Amino acid sequence: MTELADENHRAWMRDALDHAARLFGLELIGAPVFGWRDRSISAAVVPLAGGVRRWLRVVAEHLSWTGDDWWTGNRDAAAITGIAKPRVIDAREWADDGQALRAEVMTYIAGRPCSPTPELHHGIDLPPSWWHALRDGLDHLADVPTNRRAIDQDRVSTRLRIFFGDQIDTRIDRWTTAHADLHWANLTAPELAVLDWEMWGRAPYGYDAATLHCHSLLQPGIAQTMHDTFAYLLDTPDGRRTQLFVITNMLMRADRGDYLDLVIPLHHHAHALLTEEGVGRSRSSR
Repeated sequence: MTELADENHRAWMRDALDHAARLFGLELIGAPVFGWRDRSISAAVVPLAGGVRRWLRVVAEHLSWTGDDWWTGNRDAAAITGIAKPRVIDAREWADDGQALRAEVMTYIAGRPCSPTPELHHGIDLPPSWWHALRDGLDHLADVPTNRRAIDQDRVSTRLRIFFGDQIDTRIDRWTTAHADLHWANLTAPELAVLDWEMWGRAPYGYDAATLHCHSLLQPGIAQTMHDTFAYLLDTPDGRRTQLFVITNMLMRADRGDYLDLVIPLHHHAHALLTEEGVGRSRSSR
């Protein structure tokens, strides 16, 4: 029954993609790509009247869950410069069977995702220029002013207390703007571009670097490069707390079937972070 329900949902999403293509006067080219848990579907497109290749994405969500910042995150990211990413050209919304659907036509990114999954299961050869571009882009993003909030202190404090009790001070002193979903399926190569800007907003210091580092732990060489490139973020008290918060997020996802290969590496990484100077509870907070 579950397989039938999944296939029925995928068929419904394909119909939604076809509908969106008609709304915009576009022709689908190539096979559609489903997003995480099939909540979105995307494909390359070209205008029926002729023109350059674009990317069409349709996301479906329950009607009551569409009022938050993430619903228009890709469009709102037009305010961000200094980092390669797709740009939303047009968008439409409609409702069907109790679901809200949002279709976005975006500029086409020629590069391929670095991984078919958020976590990196294979080695990848990325030149120093790619790493420099990522570091410079995230540094620029961190200073972008916004009222969007991806994560707040209450969420950080609650999650860290649940997992680590009174072993650490949960307070994040510095907050910056982040992509907030930076994993290997959202990065392209050989030219760097950052995809899927739904969730961007204010987040704990070093959140993007911490997220990508934790998604790299199955590939020690890449994880080391990540650490070396972003040590100025990761090797700080806030950076270590942020990594621990990312670990809690991923372990929570593992309980639903994601990141199972990463469970033990994440625990080992958490243990190492808990022994580092600067994450323990201050005397004033005891």
